[in-house]
Amino acid sequence: MAQNPSEPAKSIPEDAYIHHAAQLIEAQMDWGRIDNWSDFEFERLSDVMHDSTGRRVDRDKLKLIITKKKFDSSLSTSYDVLAQFLHYSDWNNFKAIVFLKEH
Repeated sequence: MAQNPSEPAKSIPEDAYIHHAAQLIEAQMDWGRIDNWSDFEFERLSDVMHDSTGRRVDRDKLKLIITKKKFDSSLSTSYDVLAQFLHYSDWNNFKAIVFLKEH
């Protein structure tokens, strides 16, 4: 049975999706390795994401999501904005599409 792109894939750990999203952002922004980013780059990313999506995720939330690479359900809206910035409709859509590409 084919995976419905609007449903989240269950067999991949949530943290793996966050890691993948971070890699995509790192490549897209071309500011060097995220591990070396300062608050300045995260602030810039917040601004670029706002310009792209019309929605803002503050610097500290971005830094927490991208550097810790640990899923936190209290930040679900932030994950949706991150996915939209990467040209997906929301976080579940991002996960479903990534799952389909991997399998």
